[in-house]
Amino acid sequence: MRGGVRALDALRRAALWFRQEEDITLSVVALHLGSVALAVSGQTSEATRLRDAVHGHAQILGLPPDFLHRLGSVADERNHAEMLDMTGATGAASDGARLSWAEMAELLAPR
Repeated sequence: MRGGVRALDALRRAALWFRQEEDITLSVVALHLGSVALAVSGQTSEATRLRDAVHGHAQILGLPPDFLHRLGSVADERNHAEMLDMTGATGAASDGARLSWAEMAELLAPR
């Protein structure tokens, strides 16, 4: 599990660094992959919150609607669909796009 914690922290740092460098697309990519990593590690609540927030921000930023879907194909996301519906509608309890960039990154912080 130690490797998983390091991977989540690396994705968090990458998302923040890309954001600081104003590379919003790669920051979205890092956060989206973080939501998949959270799901794989069994943190489904955090994964859902992050997934919904990333999708909301991607929409606000005007990224193509299928951008995250195509990214999920690269991340082999389909194998994790049973743990978390990563392609479905946002969860009713999720706060979606209301999370700030820092709050999204914080979901990936080591616990």
